[in-house]
Amino acid sequence: MPGFPGALAALVNDLDLEVVAPDGQLYRGNQFDGGESIPNASGADSINNVEAVHLAMPLPGEYVVRVRARNVVQDAREDTAAVDQDFALVISGLIPASGVGTVFLDRGAYRAPSRIKITLIDSALTGQPSASVLARSTTESAGEAVVLTASDASGGFTGTIATATGPAIPNGILEIANNDNIEVLYFDAPLGSNRIAVARGDLVAPVLTSVVVTNDFGQPLVAWQSDERANSTVRYNTNSSLSLAVTNLGLTTDHAVTLAGLVPGRTYYFQVASVDEAGNAATNNNGGALFSFVVPQPRTTLLVDAFVSNGFDNDIPLSVYTNALDQAAISYDVWDPAAVGRSPSTNDLRPYRMVIWRLNDGVFTSDTLSATDQKSIRAYLNQGGAFFMASMEQLSRIGNGFFRNDVLHVAAFNEDVGVPGVTGAAGDSITAGMSLALDYSQYDNFWHQAAQVPDDISDTLTPSSEAASIFFETASGRLPD
Repeated sequence: MPGFPGALAALVNDLDLEVVAPDGQLYRGNQFDGGESIPNASGADSINNVEAVHLAMPLPGEYVVRVRARNVVQDAREDTAAVDQDFALVISGLIPASGVGTVFLDRGAYRAPSRIKITLIDSALTGQPSASVLARSTTESAGEAVVLTASDASGGFTGTIATATGPAIPNGILEIANNDNIEVLYFDAPLGSNRIAVARGDLVAPVLTSVVVTNDFGQPLVAWQSDERANSTVRYNTNSSLSLAVTNLGLTTDHAVTLAGLVPGRTYYFQVASVDEAGNAATNNNGGALFSFVVPQPRTTLLVDAFVSNGFDNDIPLSVYTNALDQAAISYDVWDPAAVGRSPSTNDLRPYRMVIWRLNDGVFTSDTLSATDQKSIRAYLNQGGAFFMASMEQLSRIGNGFFRNDVLHVAAFNEDVGVPGVTGAAGDSITAGMSLALDYSQYDNFWHQAAQVPDDISDTLTPSSEAASIFFETASGRLPD
């Protein structure tokens, strides 16, 4: 969906491309290093409406391609009832043509004993009940014949062969050793050549080192390193039972697992574990003594800085918020969704007593809370949290729904009427006696003047019956937005 012509960030609706590789690595659209997509990038592209993933040497196997709706605020399909955005998807590369056989394995490394799962796709064999391949290794170079059975009616076949250690024996089991090359060959008769899938023997478990605990937005983050790519598991509890666990399935050598919902001030014990691609498992439990940490008290406030510059409206500095928090001696963390790669979830919000969320209120943007953000905030409030958002445009952008009605408790509002000043509510313990003139001069610029947009486009509102007002617009006595 196009935005304002010439704007630096012109997206109205923002879709994100994600590709999950056979080894669990996540590739995000337009996250490149030297033209190659980097795995597990922290950020997503919120500027361009064309995104790509480039893999020069992709692993063989099944890939999952997802297009996620990060922010869909304007309907691009009037023929459907939902507010949605359509897209086009193109996949290119050395993809076998129809009639060309392809053989691949379920992983890139195997231990012993284990099983190698083999898949063959060849439309030229459609209707055949079975197909044969040859599995071989450095240890057993003559190999073992494997009969695959039809898994569908379109030329798909599957089968397995067991692995073992020891001398090569023609016994229907493939003997392998550590660092062996493993190959599965399929002779594609129409082409007169072999199609080959490769893997390696891995009989050694990863070595886990450098276990540390840091604070990640009010939650403990357990990190460690391994000498080969493996997944990540932390087993923990307030005693040595370690009956709780969190696992990240992605394979990496730099491991990081966040532990949510822990009790501040309590001591927790833990160990870390990783399983490599071949299935070899390792644990580091600090020599049997277990690791431990005390959960720190979280800062009072989480400031979500979701302000995105658009090149037309003035950039309102973050210091507008942080200076006030500093002056009031309120501790806070700043969450930048662009840097973190996502908006905070309910688990991320939960440690904080208050959440402040800021967005670009400029007239040349349509930034607002996504449906996921709205649900996360509602769940956080239902668990006792507090939420603050100052805005001149969000009531219009969010629309008439549960968030405006049941979360913000707004029954009705008068759009863009302006609020030059506010007066505190009589009897309120904080605002009584206050009378404040509001300064909107930071919004003034050439584009506002050219479009004849006043700097003050604030709304006044009528709160729901269960809400209490603490400020009123000075002239009308209505509640400001």
